[in-house]
Amino acid sequence: MDLHSLDCGAPDSYGHEMTLTLVLGSAADRCVIEEAFAVGKAYGPPGFPSGSWKNTFTVTGAPDLASADLQQVELRDPTRQEALLLLGTIYYFYAGVVDGGRLKPELIPEEASDCCYGFTSAEALRWSYPSP
Repeated sequence: MDLHSLDCGAPDSYGHEMTLTLVLGSAADRCVIEEAFAVGKAYGPPGFPSGSWKNTFTVTGAPDLASADLQQVELRDPTRQEALLLLGTIYYFYAGVVDGGRLKPELIPEEASDCCYGFTSAEALRWSYPSP
């Protein structure tokens, strides 16, 4: 997934790519996330941050991925203070997440002074899955 929306304000040659991996298992007729991690890469012109990183996420709660009632999946990396909020076909990526901060499903407004708004989202971009 590319972590930049079309109107995020970053130069056109700057971006992030992230590959999210969910290791699934079953528990009492439920489909659960046993592990969640992501590897990412930032790229851009000279002077902009670049390089690779890895997130090791913890899953908030115990979402059943097989449930038709599932509304969201919340993944947090307390070490990097980053998070992902997965909502059906849209996701939000968060940076600077404080412990216990509620993830708001919207991009950060300019006047925001509190935590935790999405740093970027898939409002203009959709999930892409690698071909088998």
